[in-house]
Amino acid sequence: MALAGINNVLAMTGQEEIAYKVFTKFGLNDTEIRSWFNGPALLAWSRGQNEYGAGLAGPLPRSWMKEQWALQRQILTRYRSLGIVGQLPGFQGNAPEALKLKLKSSNMTSNGQGTAWMDSLDPVFGQIADEWMKQLIADFGTDHWYQLD
Repeated sequence: MALAGINNVLAMTGQEEIAYKVFTKFGLNDTEIRSWFNGPALLAWSRGQNEYGAGLAGPLPRSWMKEQWALQRQILTRYRSLGIVGQLPGFQGNAPEALKLKLKSSNMTSNGQGTAWMDSLDPVFGQIADEWMKQLIADFGTDHWYQLD
């Protein structure tokens, strides 16, 4: 039974591990990905303002990414046991600038600080978004609620 008044809650932690797994499938290496993330204390700001790539207190440690991924699994298990739906983050189009160098024909705009934005009409955007969702569901299951900023 759901808690009174609570039917869904944002579930944000662990998403850096999803990004890591997806971006490696598109040819980025460990350093290119981890350097794109700001340090742990600044990730809420990074996510909300889409300010990855600023190089603040990073690179993000792999151990931290994996621990947050495991924590997210625990959080979602508890949510579901209480009847709460977790809203998971979808792919927004922001990516490490290094991806722009790998996908030369992709329509990406660089912010000059390590982040590139993909045009949502670019076919590669759809490919990455599809891989993102496959990985997200494989790792966390699904309650069919997703969010984007």
